[in-house]
Parts: sequence; C-alpha cells; structure tokens
Amino acid sequence: MAVVCVVLVGCTGKAVRTGVAHEMILPEGAERTEVEDKQRFVMALPYRQPLPAYPAGGTALAAQLPVCVEFVVGEDGAVHSPRLLEGVPDCVAASQSGITPFVDAALAAVAQWQFFGAGMCTWQQEEAECSDGRAQVAPLAIRLSYRFRFHAGRAVAMERR
Repeated sequence: MAVVCVVLVGCTGKAVRTGVAHEMILPEGAERTEVEDKQRFVMALPYRQPLPAYPAGGTALAAQLPVCVEFVVGEDGAVHSPRLLEGVPDCVAASQSGITPFVDAALAAVAQWQFFGAGMCTWQQEEAECSDGRAQVAPLAIRLSYRFRFHAGRAVAMERR
C-alpha cells in the first residue's frame, strides 16, 4: 500500500487592513427648502446602502482618503446622477493623482443605494397627523451629499498553513 504524504508549507506575508466609513454632510451653501406652518419635512431613509469596497490594488494615498459624492434621491427613492463633490473642505479634488479607483468605488456603491423617498407632510389640525397617516405627504426629490473615508491601516502579518 502506498502512503501519500502531503506537506503543507506555511506562507507568511503582510496584508494591510482596509476599510471604508461614511457620513452624511451638508456642504456650505447647499440648497434648502422652506417649511411652512403646518408642514414637516420627512427625510429619505435608506433601506439598501452598501458601502464601497476598498479598491483592489488601491495604494493608500493617505491614512484616510476622504471622497465626497452627491446625488439626487428621486421621489421614488432611487438614486440619480451620482457625482464627485468638489470644493468641500476635507474632500479630495478630482485633480488629485491616484484617486480615480476610490471615486469610482464610491460612485458605484451609491448608485446601488435605495431609499424610502422624502416628502413634505402637511397636516390640518395637529402634527401627529403626519405620523398616523391622516396627513397628506407630497413626494419630494432631494439632493444628498456623503463623505466616504477610505482608510488603510497598518500592515499585519498573516500566516497560511
């Protein structure tokens, strides 16, 4: 009887831990909608919001790379017209070298987001009508802005056996 031995060779290497955080931002000078008496703005609520993947082979340009995007949430809750947001403090500029994979990742993720759409609730007698369904809610398209922080952590030793 032949005995076959398989020898597993351990591999050691270095890997960099990566991640992406996000936050909603309100850029200076952003358009605002006035709310009248007996009205309340109902914010769009995300129900599908996958984060961007850290780009494969993306080189860390900084400890944290802040990429800002803006888009329209339509009356139906779908995302429309995602684009890089520039001119906002703590956001990369399109002219910065090496950011294209990060911008592409952020825009691709945002394009998949889905929301319960925003609206303007108008009540007759009391604001509670907006919560219990007695009030009229007019759908409203809104523009949102988010900052994604791509971060590469320290290198960590990895062993595979």
